[in-house]
Amino acid sequence: MSNTPNVVITGDVNVDLLTDHSHKIFDIVRINGLKIFKRTNQILCNTPVLLDPILVSDSCDVYDSHVIQIDRTYSDHDRTNIFLNNLTWSLNKTTYKRMIWDYRNADFDKCNELIANLDCELINNAENSIDQNCKNFTNKFLDCVDNCIPQKEVTIRPNDKIF
Repeated sequence: MSNTPNVVITGDVNVDLLTDHSHKIFDIVRINGLKIFKRTNQILCNTPVLLDPILVSDSCDVYDSHVIQIDRTYSDHDRTNIFLNNLTWSLNKTTYKRMIWDYRNADFDKCNELIANLDCELINNAENSIDQNCKNFTNKFLDCVDNCIPQKEVTIRPNDKIF
């Protein structure tokens, strides 16, 4: 595995990055010199908190960022976005294949049913480590998703448009 100066970290870290608490995520930010995009999500009593951060290294050229509100029927968080100028994309001369999921033709009702019927007792075994139980759950979850969302392999070429 090679090191890269271009680092982007996203996700629901469940740590409010607008407060100054001691937490491992703050160590990651400090050690790697990451920038935090401080777009806030309003959760509980309209209190501004930053739970879904986007952390980027200085080498990443971010030209826009914003929060998109999501219907609370689907998620308790808003979506956070950044847009990067990818100057090295055009310099990359490597063609490669990757698997993509066709969400437009997914059967989400079937997927929800399969997930609801997962046998959690078999997945979370007290004799296993938490890491093994997490792997078990991930594998079972992906089995459900693989059965409901069509996939296909595509070839990515250096001069293709990103989208």
